[in-house]
Amino acid sequence: MVKNICSRTPNSSLCLDVLESDLRVLESLLGLAQFTIDLAQTNATETIKLIQSLIKQTNNPQLKQCYTSCSQNYDIAIGDLDQAKTDLSSRDYGGVNVETTGVLNEIHDCEERFKGAPADPSRLPKRNKDLENICSIILVISNIMSQ
Repeated sequence: MVKNICSRTPNSSLCLDVLESDLRVLESLLGLAQFTIDLAQTNATETIKLIQSLIKQTNNPQLKQCYTSCSQNYDIAIGDLDQAKTDLSSRDYGGVNVETTGVLNEIHDCEERFKGAPADPSRLPKRNKDLENICSIILVISNIMSQ
């Protein structure tokens, strides 16, 4: 089951690492979905903390504005993940898909803010990519569950 899911994601080796990190979740698709949504929530929460510290630390006004905008994107993304978790518990797998796509849109919007700005020296681009990869796993699982 895990190999089937991971073969459909953009980063299958990371997917395997993520899904095989806790063998208890391998028992069901529902367990995998809950685990990956929880992981995405943790990632997003840690990332918004990083962004808030970057806002305080940077002296560059352009980067400060980018970080401030990304903070708003991540606030929305966390709300989307909360709703995805609610949708999952009510077996609304299409809703999980919609909310997860919303998270991906917020990540994309955050990344777009840096076009034309000075290079971002922080860990934020990697954190964005990590959340994007986790969301791709959620999308595959929710698509399988809604079939």
